[in-house]
Amino acid sequence: MALTIVWSRRASLKFDQIIISYLIAEWGEKSAKDFFIKVFEFLETLSEFPEIGSLENPSLLFVRSGLLKVSIIF
Repeated sequence: MALTIVWSRRASLKFDQIIISYLIAEWGEKSAKDFFIKVFEFLETLSEFPEIGSLENPSLLFVRSGLLKVSIIF
C-alpha cells in the first residue's frame, strides 16, 4: 500500500511559482519540464517505498532522500 505524500500549501505554491519559474528562466522550458517530471516520478517511488530515504526527524516524520546528484528532498 502506497503512502500519501502531502504538500503544504506553501510548498505547493513555492514549487510552482519559484522553483519551476526559476528553472524556466535560467535553463529553459524543457529543463523545467524534465525536472517537474523527475520530481513527481521520484515522489511516486517514495510513496511506494518510503524506506528508501533516511528518517531525519522522527517526531515530524521528515525523510531525506536524493532526487538528483545535486538535490536532496526533505
